[in-house]
Amino acid sequence: MRHKNNSQPGFIFQKKIYPSYSGLQPGTVLYLAKKRVRWVYTESILSYRSIQRQDARLMRLSWLKGALAILLILFSLGHPLPASAQSFYLRVYPPITNIIIRSGKGTTIPIKITNTGNPLVVTTKLVPFVPSDEIGGIRTIDCERVALALCQVTKWFTLLSGLKLNEGFFLEKNASKDIKMQLFIPKNTPSGDYTFTLLFSSHQAAEGTRTNAEIIGTIGTNIIVTVTETGEIPRNGQIVAFSPLGGLPIELGSLRMHLYDSFDQIPVILKIQNTGPTLIEPGGEIRLTSPVFPLAHYTIPIQYVLGHTIRLLLTGGSSASLPGPTYTLLLPRSLYLGKYTLETSITLVPNGPPVTVKSVFLAFPFKAMLLVLAIILAAVVGRKKFRPWVKRLPNKKPAAKSHLA
Repeated sequence: MRHKNNSQPGFIFQKKIYPSYSGLQPGTVLYLAKKRVRWVYTESILSYRSIQRQDARLMRLSWLKGALAILLILFSLGHPLPASAQSFYLRVYPPITNIIIRSGKGTTIPIKITNTGNPLVVTTKLVPFVPSDEIGGIRTIDCERVALALCQVTKWFTLLSGLKLNEGFFLEKNASKDIKMQLFIPKNTPSGDYTFTLLFSSHQAAEGTRTNAEIIGTIGTNIIVTVTETGEIPRNGQIVAFSPLGGLPIELGSLRMHLYDSFDQIPVILKIQNTGPTLIEPGGEIRLTSPVFPLAHYTIPIQYVLGHTIRLLLTGGSSASLPGPTYTLLLPRSLYLGKYTLETSITLVPNGPPVTVKSVFLAFPFKAMLLVLAIILAAVVGRKKFRPWVKRLPNKKPAAKSHLA
């Protein structure tokens, strides 16, 4: 229903005209805060509609401004501002060094440290470390608080080029420094591995000086010294665990396997035990095959296993990104159906024969089958319970109509 033009000034609300109030000019916009009702004082219905069109344009403009503000906020969150001067920009090379040396001999260890940030005061400290878990983690020992025999071994090391341990040196921005460390092994030192970490603690240099102000961060390089009396290194290791995790364990005689759903992600573990006193460097591959053809191939890079320890080997993209990886490999979701074989080939010692171990698992889509059976059962029960009754009328022909002649 259209409203006719009304020259009488008044309030327009819900397409109704209300009497005018004195003291208000045409075009005045009022709001009632409690009911959130918008009143427009206008001269006529036509002018009210022109105000409506203007309000619509203003509303679209306000929505556009809001959308742009949200995009700017999201862009600022996704692209953080550059780090301040407190950021950590030290790099050290090599990250790990393995030295094989006889007792009574000495050698020099080269280390390079690079500063890509602001000028820093760097302090060096040598501490022994021990393994802390099965994924290659280590725990350094503070010799100032704990008195161990391993702490006395740090006296084998001496910094050259005018540097001293536990003392700082200045490192300019975008500068590198070559550090040489002298190592001497006393005679009659027992054979085995001796593990250390050379720590570099960076301090923000005070303004206009070369003195340290506050600690920013610490980086280190690991040093593994293998001492031998005869020059021969006894290296021994074995695979102590290689199998998929989870699933339903099944034993068929001497054959043990696991049953999984066809759409499951299947984690696999591979653990190596170092049964000797010296470091070993295992590496190899894992292959997944079906009864018909091979499916996948995963490379295991060389990883260090210290003497008399067990380590969980990791593939390049398996679980290294997790805070605490508990598996070597995670097979991706796929349609697994039937019997599959996992086979690993690991070289435990350099130039040694590879050790091969196999593991078998079964996959069947029992979850999908249970879902299909449940749907079929529900359909059958529903058909019987809610089936409508149809009454059939007798099949009688309608009587012929009589016509008057």
